[in-house]
Amino acid sequence: MRHMLRLITNVFTIAGIALLTASGGVAAPLDAGPSAETVPEKSEPAHVRPADPPDPVAERMIARVFARQARHRLRVSPNPSAEDYAIAAHSLRLARKILDNNIELLRQEIEAWSAAGAAKEVLTATRELIRLDPQDTVAQLRYISSKIDAQQTVEGRLAVARRFLGNAGRLLDTSVRSRIAFDAALLARELGDETGFLDLLQLATTLDVTNKQAATLFATYYLDQTDDPHDRVDLLLNVVLADPLDVNALENLSRELVRLGAFAGAIRFYDRMRDILGTSRSDLATEQLTEYLICKWNTNGHTEMFDILVELDRGRLGPYVRRRAQKREDDIDPGPFLEPVHPLELEEARLCALVGLGDRAIDTTFNRRDPELDELFVRPLDAPNIPKPTLIAMGRCLRSIEASLRGVESEEFRDMIADAGRDFNELYGEILLHRLWVRLLTGCELAEAEQDLNDFEQGIVGVELNTLSTDRYRGWLAGLQDDAETARALLTPWIDEDDQALWALAVTEERAGAPTIAAEHYIALANRSAHSALGTAARERASQLLGHPIARATIAQELNATALHVAPWFERMTAEPRTFMQLDMHIEPVVATPLEEPELIITLKNVSPLALGVGSDAPIGSRVLLTPRLLIDGMEVPGGLRQLLIGRYMTLGARYDQAEARVNQELRILGTSLLEMVDFDRRLRLDRNDSITVRVPASIGVAGKLVADDITKRSTLAWRATQGFTPGRNGFEPGPLSLTTQSPTLTLTSIGHDFTPQDAADLLNADSMTTSDFLFASSKFKREGLEQQFGDNSPDENLFETLLESTQIVIFKITALQRTLAILRFDDLEITQLRDYPEFADALVDAVLEAPTPIGLAKCALGATSSDADALFDALESDDPDTAAIARLRHKQILETESSAEDADDDLSP
Repeated sequence: MRHMLRLITNVFTIAGIALLTASGGVAAPLDAGPSAETVPEKSEPAHVRPADPPDPVAERMIARVFARQARHRLRVSPNPSAEDYAIAAHSLRLARKILDNNIELLRQEIEAWSAAGAAKEVLTATRELIRLDPQDTVAQLRYISSKIDAQQTVEGRLAVARRFLGNAGRLLDTSVRSRIAFDAALLARELGDETGFLDLLQLATTLDVTNKQAATLFATYYLDQTDDPHDRVDLLLNVVLADPLDVNALENLSRELVRLGAFAGAIRFYDRMRDILGTSRSDLATEQLTEYLICKWNTNGHTEMFDILVELDRGRLGPYVRRRAQKREDDIDPGPFLEPVHPLELEEARLCALVGLGDRAIDTTFNRRDPELDELFVRPLDAPNIPKPTLIAMGRCLRSIEASLRGVESEEFRDMIADAGRDFNELYGEILLHRLWVRLLTGCELAEAEQDLNDFEQGIVGVELNTLSTDRYRGWLAGLQDDAETARALLTPWIDEDDQALWALAVTEERAGAPTIAAEHYIALANRSAHSALGTAARERASQLLGHPIARATIAQELNATALHVAPWFERMTAEPRTFMQLDMHIEPVVATPLEEPELIITLKNVSPLALGVGSDAPIGSRVLLTPRLLIDGMEVPGGLRQLLIGRYMTLGARYDQAEARVNQELRILGTSLLEMVDFDRRLRLDRNDSITVRVPASIGVAGKLVADDITKRSTLAWRATQGFTPGRNGFEPGPLSLTTQSPTLTLTSIGHDFTPQDAADLLNADSMTTSDFLFASSKFKREGLEQQFGDNSPDENLFETLLESTQIVIFKITALQRTLAILRFDDLEITQLRDYPEFADALVDAVLEAPTPIGLAKCALGATSSDADALFDALESDDPDTAAIARLRHKQILETESSAEDADDDLSP
């Protein structure tokens, strides 16, 4: 799990920064800069140069690269600090000033400010976001909530919330007002204003049916206040409609319908649960599945219930039989055949069904039973007329009970029982009572049942039975032994409060030859506990005794009608996501040069008949994972690099297995770093046919960096979008009810594909250079660096050094923007050989400081490693407040590092 969390941290871009800081502390205030004692002072004024001609291509490219590097710094940091997030936020704001207030950068900036703990900056940026995108209801709610939370008292917060619910908020989207009303309801309850709490809570649910928090609290409150079946079902149905994909909401409604005997309605919602769980290859838990089987039994008859159990049997028995066969092939004795059994709840439900069928149980079978099982079957001596399937079901129950007893007796389980605060003797006694109950229900092994009962009464088990339990089991046993008089005397006082006593009395009367009286008792039990397996068995027995079906209660029929009235699209929605949402993606334009800015346009649309919530815990999941298919010069990245890199590492002396292991690890890291995430969390809900559109650079992230590194190569890039993704064995995979779609392929044409290293050297030695010329030359610079790194030297082995020297000279001739692009680009190219030429890095910084730009100064400050670096001096005096803030924050980090190093040196001193 720790590895997966680290993987998530590496994958998510700054758009998911909240995930990266889940375990972070509260950041220190960022509005205050370093103290006067720690801020370096500028000793000389910056050199002023004549203004350069406008170069919008270079300027926008600088902003894009700088923003990408800001996000990348966070991605590669294992534990970003508050200062790291603040630096990223200032960097994104610097880029946004150039990129026409790019709204996606603004959202990323807000996330960074939030992670940095800079509440004031979050509020300011959110206000700007609302101005640029008035439809962003998430931003609206964040802004209003901050205004409410700024009040010092509960009364003050409630007063501000009520103002937004009045005329001051009349133009707000109803989804925003609904959330404000919900928060106001909680404030009113905190003040003890019950009437205000209920009024505001009802307002919240009325304004927006997708407000799941409000619907859930409303239902929770009123479920405690009403016993009316219709009201209770309506309350729970409202929670389901707030989020039709919430398994917990579906379960709560299903269980209420089961409790009220509305099985046809309940099974509809249980089926929806199975649809949703099935998309993630899981199923109902044991308790849920037991209720589901009882629903099937009550609506479609026992046959369909048995069919489901048979499928479950096959799932357990198949692997067991194969393991036994494998042991025989290996000349190993597999031991006695012990048929795998299900949890006791399921086995007892099957037994109840077979007991309820009585003699008709003979027509049911356990399909595909292994011949070894029939060889082991032994009919109890006191069960000559009980159908074999019933006895088999009883045997399975007893085996499940024996397994439970062995587990409880183990030392490990005893420790778990103690940790859970349970008493061992009590738990052990509960399991033995199940064994007693199974034998009495089946009506055989009565001698063993009597011995169990004696053990309880004599205190051997360690659990003392109360009077009810003693009378119930003694009366039940007497009835099965045809002592009707004793049975009636013991059981009758308890039949109004105990289902098992009522069942035992019905069995007693049936055995005593009073079928009409027995049927009356069975019917009473069926109506009182229609939801239980025993109650359903009682209905089965009564119908057989009377010769006709027993009518359902009127309320159950009415509630079934209510549950089944939910529109048919509900089934389709829980089985197929495309019935309620649509994901589209395209690129504009699909052919571009590396100097252009094609966009990836992603649209998420609600195509259901009703409004649906949007978010990480909503029907329409807001996060979309982007996976690229990138080809550079015809080679797929990263997959196509595998054999090439293995071969190159082997030329450097590595064995094949060493090279393969290293390359596999590098490609896994590269493949993960190529992933991007886009969050549509900007609307609280989508109305019918409403949609959200996000526009991001088509060459976003690391994939865009790789394309930009060598613009002399033709590249193609396509993205696969996965909405509702989840962590999986191989990284990430589509989650339950997720959508996937594929973008068209973007072709980034090569510029100067026949451009040679010598051409690059000639450009660098020219008197002037355009931005395109510089990009061509730096691309060749990278190519030569890679080839030298892997030993594939060109005929001129000193060409890399030649290009480096020429670049070091030309950077003092080009414009200020080109110098800034140079320091950004050479850092982004990550040419390993540059580490051997520190003077080149120094020259880049000197060139930028001679012709500074806000981003250039910020980049130099970020690269500073000493608290007295000239780059910090210049950046601190920048007229751009974001550049100066980045310098202050970086200076603080350097001082902390230097202080830690000094402390370490002191510790090592003698």
